[in-house]
Amino acid sequence: MKIDTRLLTSLLKRTQRIQCVGGKPQAQVSACVLDGLTDGVCTTSLVRDGKTSLSHFLIPAENSKGISLPIPDIERVLGVLSSHSSPVSIKYDDNKLIFKSGKKTTRLTSSENGLAFAHSSETISEWGSKSKLLASRFVFESEEFVGYKMADDTIRHSIYDLKIDANELFEALRCDNMNGQKLNRYTFAIQDDKVRIGVGEEMKGLTYTDFVNENPVEAGNSFEWTFEGGLENVLAGISGDITISFIDFRNEKQGIRMVIDLAARGFVYQAGVLQ
Repeated sequence: MKIDTRLLTSLLKRTQRIQCVGGKPQAQVSACVLDGLTDGVCTTSLVRDGKTSLSHFLIPAENSKGISLPIPDIERVLGVLSSHSSPVSIKYDDNKLIFKSGKKTTRLTSSENGLAFAHSSETISEWGSKSKLLASRFVFESEEFVGYKMADDTIRHSIYDLKIDANELFEALRCDNMNGQKLNRYTFAIQDDKVRIGVGEEMKGLTYTDFVNENPVEAGNSFEWTFEGGLENVLAGISGDITISFIDFRNEKQGIRMVIDLAARGFVYQAGVLQ
């Protein structure tokens, strides 16, 4: 397959999704499978705890249909891509990924039987299958999120949908890093007249960003919930409108969850912090 090197680098960084845990950066996804589509490639990955977040990202590519490439270590592959021009051609042969651009060829050991995470008991292939099974529960029509398919096949629809400019949301979320805080927490407050996103703490800077609520909630239906997951790293470099759908699982004692619909670029599912 042949891919724009810059787009592939961005895809893998979004999939990796660095977040801060205890003040230290940690990749939520270490390895993945790059699946070829008719005119592009995608990654579908659960984070390391296997339940709180799932991402599905897509980019265009050539000659990719039916090809599946195990990415053994995203950080190492990013290191390879940093030394290649664009576009880069990649193939998998004899447990090796082979990268070619211009006059350069790089070989990198890889296997779908490698571990998904350093201390995991599941392989990259098994983790990828597990991720795709969960991804199939998110229902889309014409690239728009419809709802989550429950175990009984009913569809759980969102209680609120927020259409927002991706860059403006990124600017709101990245304030979490103000003065080196790196708390990795974002509080979304849906009110009748506005949507407020809060990050940080007052010792180093508590920041609120307010957006006009163009989809007012009914009286008594406002809510506030906190999320984690390195979300600003999902949005870096993305432009245009996106939609965040909030799904209510409070009756199941699972809080409120969100789906960030990036349209043709994929989606991210993130569970909220249980209160």
